[in-house]
Amino acid sequence: MTELKRCPFCGATAVLVSNCDPANGKLLYYVMCEGCSLESQVKTEDKEDAIGYWNYRPIEDDLRTSISKLEAENKEIEEEKNSFIRELQHCSGLLRAVSKRRDQLKAALKKLHGSIKEAELTAINALEYETEDSKQ
Repeated sequence: MTELKRCPFCGATAVLVSNCDPANGKLLYYVMCEGCSLESQVKTEDKEDAIGYWNYRPIEDDLRTSISKLEAENKEIEEEKNSFIRELQHCSGLLRAVSKRRDQLKAALKKLHGSIKEAELTAINALEYETEDSKQ
């Protein structure tokens, strides 16, 4: 037997009820809420039909379908966001490494520049010394 949905109005559990039809003596089934006593509109000779009528809620079903789609889309967006964050973290790490290397190269260039200046001064002094020696 199919499970009964809760009452759409009060949320209480529902039960399958059977009564004898006084007009023809046949057993009829319908569903009734145990909380607010709401009864299904349809009384039928088939139990599954009575349950089906009670459980049929097209707006609720459409909303559940929409919610499922939105949850799936949200999951995709969350995965894309996480992927983007990982890429951003990777790029940030590369940027830090490049920045560090740039600083190392600047320091090496400064040191080299100092060495070149020192070599130039040494060469100028040597030329001046040679020039003075050759004058004497």
